[in-house]
Amino acid sequence: MEARILRGASGQLAQFAKQIKKGQLLVVRIHNDEMQDDGQEYFLAEAAEPPYQLDRDEVHNGNAFRAGYYVVKIRWLEFQARRVDHAGTRRYKRSSAVITHDLNAVVRNLTLDKLKWSNTNGWGAKRIHNMSYDTHCKIMRYASLSS
Repeated sequence: MEARILRGASGQLAQFAKQIKKGQLLVVRIHNDEMQDDGQEYFLAEAAEPPYQLDRDEVHNGNAFRAGYYVVKIRWLEFQARRVDHAGTRRYKRSSAVITHDLNAVVRNLTLDKLKWSNTNGWGAKRIHNMSYDTHCKIMRYASLSS
């Protein structure tokens, strides 16, 4: 997977929404009240479909969104903290649940290629993603993670 830095990409949310494709890996900011002690500095999610703008007020997953908000349907990638190997490869397990999330929480200045899934350790076909240490370092260095 290759990380690409988008210089000056903090522009309009509508333009950002047009860039996101189904299956794309998204880096999502962790709010301070969601921080845990598992060593995770950001969340990862897979876009289940492209983002869209709401035409009316809606409630998804207990969160209220106003008309005009941009949202994206995602599947969370659950960080497997005990599965980081000696080379720093980080393992993520894809959730089967699709949820609607605020597009504003997605980091805009860094995009990652489509995910490559592997079937390892009997967790089911195409549910495991191994992210290289290099990609993790690029996220930490270049992504705007502060909320």
